[in-house]
Amino acid sequence: MIVLSAKLTAENKAEFEGKKEEIEAIVAHLGKLLGGVTFTIKDIQKGSIKITINGSPEDVEKLHELFESGELVDVLGIPVENVELLGTEDTEEDKKLQFIERIIAGEDFGNDLVGVDLSGAFLSKANLEGANLRIANLEGANLEGANLYGANLYGANLNGANLEGRQPSTKPTLMKPNLREPNRHK
Repeated sequence: MIVLSAKLTAENKAEFEGKKEEIEAIVAHLGKLLGGVTFTIKDIQKGSIKITINGSPEDVEKLHELFESGELVDVLGIPVENVELLGTEDTEEDKKLQFIERIIAGEDFGNDLVGVDLSGAFLSKANLEGANLRIANLEGANLEGANLYGANLYGANLNGANLEGRQPSTKPTLMKPNLREPNRHK
């Protein structure tokens, strides 16, 4: 795992803040720089661009070497300040993020997500059709444009969740969900 820190200037801050697609393009560009390797976004911190990405140990080491040698000075016009290697042991947070990545990628998760903690997860446009999210913690999750058709949200915590862009034709089961402050913008 690696953390890539890049400095945002006044010009590019507005361009990249809150735009996951552009950040995904940066990560894809990094993969191309290294000869077609694939990285996955693990975390994005606001303010400056600080992206935590996963890749094979060889690819992560190659990226770190490019930075150390001075060959990786900027990515798509954003000056790279630091590339930091992190330990490879999976923490509970790592496992949660890997699970979220599998959901977003559309991998089979058995639709049984009863009681799962997806708080703060970026699930924009995820296909959760028919998912059993009974008593799941979706507090602060971004479900913008997610397919919730037939999803069971009985007792789910949706406090502060972003539900914008959900198709009106979808019919999730909404029995006793905690809907305090959905779509709350700060």
